[in-house]
Amino acid sequence: MDYTIEAFVEKLLKEKGISGLDDATMRQLRDDLVVRVENITNSLVLENMPKDKMDDFEKILDSGNEKDVQEFCKLNIPNMEELVSTGLLKLRSLYLSDTLTQ
Repeated sequence: MDYTIEAFVEKLLKEKGISGLDDATMRQLRDDLVVRVENITNSLVLENMPKDKMDDFEKILDSGNEKDVQEFCKLNIPNMEELVSTGLLKLRSLYLSDTLTQ
């Protein structure tokens, strides 16, 4: 996926109309949203990874090679991009509707 988490977060903040805050506050908002996006993505991967692939997945995670992790996920979760897109759209909808307050 060419679209980065950081780009997604920046777009969310722009769509929300957040501006005029000091740099430290904006950085904290960005960091918090990045964590939420990563949590959603990680949760979706773990929920959809075939149980018989979990040991191999853990080994690849331990290697620390992000590209290998992504390839393994794409190979073993056929609808990976669709799952992640759906999760991010839900987050976007909640965030823009003020449902996420904390």
